[in-house]
Amino acid sequence: MITVKIKQIKIENRFRKDFGDLQVLADSIKELGLLQPICISGGYTLIAGERRIRAHKLLGLDSIEARIVHLENIVSGEYAENEVRKDFTVSERVAILEAIDKKPVGGDFDQWQNFATANNAAKQAGLGNKETARQAKAVVSEGAPELIEKMDSGEVSISAAAVVATFEDTEQQEIIEEINEGGKPTEVIKKHVLATKHTGDEESYTPEIYINSVLRVMGEINLDPASNDQAQKTVKADKYYTLDDDGLTQQWEGKTWMNPPYTARVINKFIDKIVSHYMAGDIPEAIILTNNNTDTSWFHDGAEYAGAICFTKGRINFLKRDGSRSSPTNGQSFLYFGENTDKFKNEFSKHGLVMVKA
Repeated sequence: MITVKIKQIKIENRFRKDFGDLQVLADSIKELGLLQPICISGGYTLIAGERRIRAHKLLGLDSIEARIVHLENIVSGEYAENEVRKDFTVSERVAILEAIDKKPVGGDFDQWQNFATANNAAKQAGLGNKETARQAKAVVSEGAPELIEKMDSGEVSISAAAVVATFEDTEQQEIIEEINEGGKPTEVIKKHVLATKHTGDEESYTPEIYINSVLRVMGEINLDPASNDQAQKTVKADKYYTLDDDGLTQQWEGKTWMNPPYTARVINKFIDKIVSHYMAGDIPEAIILTNNNTDTSWFHDGAEYAGAICFTKGRINFLKRDGSRSSPTNGQSFLYFGENTDKFKNEFSKHGLVMVKA
């Protein structure tokens, strides 16, 4: 290990774009020191650790501890695979693999080319095989910094982290928060995967029996902000927005019925918008049909302002475009916003357990 002046380090085009909260990392380095040195080549080209360099700069430091990685030793097999795994984190091994994949300047080009085409690169870089390498690369390029840290620490496996990396940034953060709060990584991730595979898809339709109950409570439906032409044959709202209209960009007002898209990357936006319009007085009454994912932040955001909630008996079999019915993987709930909680309870008790806010 050596100490290097930061200005001596050559930083080439990097594939990481999001460096996360650098101040948190900087504070950790200030308090505990640099726990993991950066990795550089013999020519001082950065292999792994740009985030750590940026944190050092934030602290006003002009030098940093580094390890020199001799790629030629890895290529030739002099550096055993298990030693690579022991000495470098997963994200560092990805960076080493990226460096190996680049054509070297000087040296035995034939040996390097044969090494790559023989598919030994992933193994020698400590990533086992091409598939694991692909997954790890995906996490490093698409994952939130906090997700990468959990992969590096071993708290989340490479394959599981690769699944999380396919989600939008907001959902990645939600998953990380749930894990930090004590959730088992495999269970948390599985739950989010199931939510995104909701079988009542974004163009499914609510059965008429429930729409009739909504009308008995509110008297009319002025707005359906997440709908389509087919659904309106039953809902018959005064105004409705389709996917092409992008209801999230429109003004919402009046008595509102909503069966929003259930994918986690979208539903939170619909919940936030209806709550904001309700609190502003634009919406006097609203009923929302959602999955009963009580462990998600978006459910709690809605429930906090709802006057009553109905947890359905069993699962609702939504209607599909071809007339068939879906087989959802979750139970459902109706969230009621407004002052007529008694009317809501009397009507929706036949559909499930109704709880009214005290």
